[in-house]
Amino acid sequence: MSAVDQIRVSYPLPIAKLYEAMCLEDEARQRVLKLIDLFEGISHYLVLIGLSSYIYHELPDPNVEESRSELERPSLGSWVKLLRLLDAALRSNNTAFLLTDPNRVCRNDSVFEANRVLAQITGVSQPRRVKLIHFFNSVVQFRNDKIGHGSLSLREARRVLEALESAISQWLAELSILHQQHVVYIDRVEWWDPHFVYYGTNLNSGTSLFPFKLERDRPVTPGQVYLYQPANGSLVPLYPFLVFDDDSRLLYTYDKLSSKRELVLRCPYEATTSAETRRHLSFDESIITGVRPDSGPTASSASRQNHRGATVSKYSKTLDLIKTNLTENWLTDSQREVWMQLSKFMEPPYYVVNIYGVSGAGKTFLGWLLQKQKRALYADASDPSWQSWQGQPLVVLDGYDPSRRAVRSLRSQLQLWNIGQVIILTRPKAQDDIPCLHLAVTDKDIQIVKATLYRELEMIIPEGNHRNLWDCLKHLEE
Repeated sequence: MSAVDQIRVSYPLPIAKLYEAMCLEDEARQRVLKLIDLFEGISHYLVLIGLSSYIYHELPDPNVEESRSELERPSLGSWVKLLRLLDAALRSNNTAFLLTDPNRVCRNDSVFEANRVLAQITGVSQPRRVKLIHFFNSVVQFRNDKIGHGSLSLREARRVLEALESAISQWLAELSILHQQHVVYIDRVEWWDPHFVYYGTNLNSGTSLFPFKLERDRPVTPGQVYLYQPANGSLVPLYPFLVFDDDSRLLYTYDKLSSKRELVLRCPYEATTSAETRRHLSFDESIITGVRPDSGPTASSASRQNHRGATVSKYSKTLDLIKTNLTENWLTDSQREVWMQLSKFMEPPYYVVNIYGVSGAGKTFLGWLLQKQKRALYADASDPSWQSWQGQPLVVLDGYDPSRRAVRSLRSQLQLWNIGQVIILTRPKAQDDIPCLHLAVTDKDIQIVKATLYRELEMIIPEGNHRNLWDCLKHLEE
């Protein structure tokens, strides 16, 4: 099979689509533009799966952490820089290889020739020992000088076209990770004794979409995209970096943070600019930047604030009233969706379940409601009391450590103290193969909370820029 055919039938959907779009262009300048789009799409994709693996395997690397902030509104240079740093971090831990031997010196091949031509056009001197990163930097420089400023002439496009296309094709052909690891969408998970069976869509079949089926001993969160490694059977969660819409059959990838600090995702291979090609996710931005912003009191600590004076009693009284009067009718649309999903996982073999989302999404409210309905014991994860919980059918731990090590330690605690099940409430998603339910917060959710507080407690929430549900109660602290 030729390299071109392999890209079209066994590479990830967005890359295969971008490659196909490039091949359909005959005019030199347009074909060069599509080649740059393809280069950016490859870099973009590799960074996102690399960052997912980096987070999943809990790999601390100071260079990666320092550069993650650039993903707030990344440029092509940001993607290329982080690609190199992530490859080094993953490579040093024998986790994955995003690039094929980045230190190999290119001699008399397509990458060498393309770097020479690009350097001549941009006026940059070419090093004696050309490596892959030099080619990357030359493409970024060319893109900024000639395409970003709209000054690419037809003569320049014709001059660079053949060399650039050959170099990118060579790079693609050498990227074994693109066909050895598969990006898959898991639509549903079913228990067929003695295994879980996953059903979904293979998004690593070039421009085609084929059914996907896999048997595993442990459950995963349905409705999400994963990086599947057939060689060892591992699944790395790619949410929220990649999202697949099963209705429109479009794959969205992280693009930037919005002015409201939401994650903006777009479909990179759709040329239209309609709203359908973009998605906004309310998610803890630290998943992107690596830094957790101080967005107000956390769910588990809000009721423990040491307030003073009359306003303290008003704030505490309001929280107590919410706990006392909370019913399913109080739930916002986003909370109700997670509440319905949760009902599917409230029994073995789902011993540990995760509800995650930004501060103020309402995770704590769900814990309070489960306790009020006498279905669970709600507790602060910072002060666990396992012995006193012995024999409990269900415990909700608010503010639990989402690391894979901490999550896996829960199983031994459940067995030791004969606890049936635990639900952990976290901001970032738990890094383990357990059901993980994402709780978002939308403007409509905030309006529902305001209306509910007025209806049930005769409380009027002043107008303001309320980013989450805790923001609605902040005026009580003043």
